[in-house]
Amino acid sequence: MKVSRLLLLSSCIIVLTYIFISVWISLSVNGVIKKTYNSHGLNYTKNIPASQEVYQRMNYRANPKDYYGEIDYSDRIIERNSRSFPITFHWFIGGITYYKYSYELVDKETGILSGSDNALVTIKVKFNNFKWFIKEYQEEP
Repeated sequence: MKVSRLLLLSSCIIVLTYIFISVWISLSVNGVIKKTYNSHGLNYTKNIPASQEVYQRMNYRANPKDYYGEIDYSDRIIERNSRSFPITFHWFIGGITYYKYSYELVDKETGILSGSDNALVTIKVKFNNFKWFIKEYQEEP
């Protein structure tokens, strides 16, 4: 009886630890996604847990300046964005995070300029120096 309780308690601790680490990684990755989205991938600093190249690729938001230059476009443009919360599966020293997003940049006069619908993203992470570091970012075509 005591052995089965101990086994059950140990199993619960392992499962809860796994879930805690998964949520921790997901929250960390979600913060980086928000930061790169809000800055068009431009505000990279050394404390971001990703290389500058990966950080810039994580920006799925189109920059209207690519279409209009320095012209004020704010009254013509509509941005639509939705993103799922990242879900992480890990093996304690590495992991994979998945999320989906939909994004559209629409000119009221000419139509859609850029967009993706339910794009699946895979992010590979690695545990290094007591931090989770984003190693790879890949979007499904």
